[in-house]
Amino acid sequence: MAIHAGMRISSSWVVGTKIADGGMGSVWHVTHAEFGDRRALKAMHDFLLKDADLCARFIDEAKNTRKIRHPNVVEVFDAGRVQDPDSPPTTEKLIPWLVMELLDGHDLATEMEQVGADGLPWEQVATIFAQVAAGLEAAHAMGVVHLDLKPENLFLSRANGELRVKVVDFGISKLLRETGHSVTLTGKMLSPVWAAPEQIQRTKVSPRSDVWALGLIAFRMLTGRFYWHAANAGAAAGNDPVMVLVNEIVASFDRPAAPSQRALELGAGGRLPAGFDAWFARCVTYDPSARFASVRQCSEELGVLLGGVAHDPSLPPPRWSPRVATVPLERVPMPPREQVESEERRSEERRVGKECLRL
Repeated sequence: MAIHAGMRISSSWVVGTKIADGGMGSVWHVTHAEFGDRRALKAMHDFLLKDADLCARFIDEAKNTRKIRHPNVVEVFDAGRVQDPDSPPTTEKLIPWLVMELLDGHDLATEMEQVGADGLPWEQVATIFAQVAAGLEAAHAMGVVHLDLKPENLFLSRANGELRVKVVDFGISKLLRETGHSVTLTGKMLSPVWAAPEQIQRTKVSPRSDVWALGLIAFRMLTGRFYWHAANAGAAAGNDPVMVLVNEIVASFDRPAAPSQRALELGAGGRLPAGFDAWFARCVTYDPSARFASVRQCSEELGVLLGGVAHDPSLPPPRWSPRVATVPLERVPMPPREQVESEERRSEERRVGKECLRL
C-alpha cells in the first residue's frame, strides 16, 4: 500500500485514515501540517501507475476542477505527484494526488439504494437537478465538459442545514477550448449506463453530451429504476453485463423507448410528471443538436414539469418563476367580466394620469 496513515504529502499534508476506494484511486483524510485544515486526499491506485494516459487524466481532474469556482462543484486546493515510499530510492515511482474539500454525506447512488424502488419525491428531484445543472453550467462556461455524469459523481451534503449537491470527479472531463468547440474523446474510462452515443462511438463530444446523462439520471431519481433494461438486470444479479448493456444502448440510438412506456415495463408507471416524455426526448436523443442547448434550459424545463423548486439564495437566481401554475388552464378560476372591465378602466386612467404629469 503506497499511501498510508502518518505519511506526509508535499510536506504540507499529513495523511490520516482511509475514507474509501474508488475506480481510479483511494480517498483519505488529510490535515494541513501548519493550519490544521481538514481535507480529503485522492491518490491514484498503485496498479494504474504504469498507464501514462490515466496518470495524465488524474492530474487533468485537478486542473479542470480548480478552474471552476462554484458552490455545486467540489473544490480542489492542491495537487501533485509524490514518490512511492514502498519503492527503492533509486526507482522513480510517482503517485498522482489531489487535495479537495472534505464532504460530509453520501453520493446519489447511495441515496437511490436507500430509497429502493420508490424513487425520490418530485421536490427533492427538482432541488438536486437544479443544483447539478448550476454546477455543470459553471463548468461549461469555463470550457469544461464532465463526460462522466452518474449518481456516484453527485455528492449530497449539508450546508447550514440545507441540501447542497456537489458535482465531483472530473477525471475524464475535457477542455472544449482544445479545438474551440468540441473534442474527440479517446479515454479508457467510461460508464456506458450514462454515456452519450458520441462517447461510446468516440466521436465529437460537447456540453450536450452531459445533457444526455442528465436525462437518464432524472429518470433514475423519479422511478427508482435505471432506464436501460440491462442495467436493472445487472443490478439485480449483482454483476455488470457490459456488452449486453452496450448492445441495448446502440440498438436504441435511432428511437429510444418513451420513458413513460419504459417506466410501465419496469413496474414504475405513474411516477413521471406530465410532459416528461417530450422533455426526455430532448435529452436522450442520438443527434446532439436535437438536445437542449444548455443544462440551464434542461433544468428550467424539468423544474416547470415538477412544479418548481425552492431556490437556494446563495446560488444565481433562476430565470423562471418557481410559482408556475401546475393545474390545467381550464381549471384556473377566472374573474367576472365586470371586474376585468373595471380593472382595465383603472389601468387606462393611471396611464393617462402619468402622461399628464410628464407635461
